[in-house]
Amino acid sequence: MTHDDLRPVDGAGARLDDENVTFCSDGTVHPKHHDPDQIGKLPMLNSPSHPTVNTSPATGTAKTVYILYLASLVFAPLVLVGLIFATVNRDDGNQSVISTESWINTHFRFQIRTFWIGLLSLVISIAAMFFVIGFLMILVWILWWIVRAVKGLKFLSQGQPVPNPESGLW
Repeated sequence: MTHDDLRPVDGAGARLDDENVTFCSDGTVHPKHHDPDQIGKLPMLNSPSHPTVNTSPATGTAKTVYILYLASLVFAPLVLVGLIFATVNRDDGNQSVISTESWINTHFRFQIRTFWIGLLSLVISIAAMFFVIGFLMILVWILWWIVRAVKGLKFLSQGQPVPNPESGLW
């Protein structure tokens, strides 16, 4: 076995040349800019440089609900599917739910409240269309709906709870 066989490889699988490697006294070969104290240590989880991706079924369900809410602007019945998913999966003491993580449950509460507040706002906007102001109210409702879904997706992708799931605002 030669030094070339022990040479580290870059991200593309190519062996690093002599300029970019250090041959240590113990016979090991390392990239030139390495910290010997860090060899074998894992990066800090949840640090900004190494975020943790949560792949639990509840996270996937919450993401699906947000996507269904956005898609419901094109095909309205999808909002009912999203509401059912959020209602079934929220943790209200029921043992059949997939999530017992409180931060995920803030998303389910936020989604359920988004549906009910959105439905009430939409009904009022449609009724106000007789007074012309309803058209503007519907545009504001669409913007509100999109912002809530996108902000929810943002918090979910960062593994964070919704800061105030009981709020009716953004």
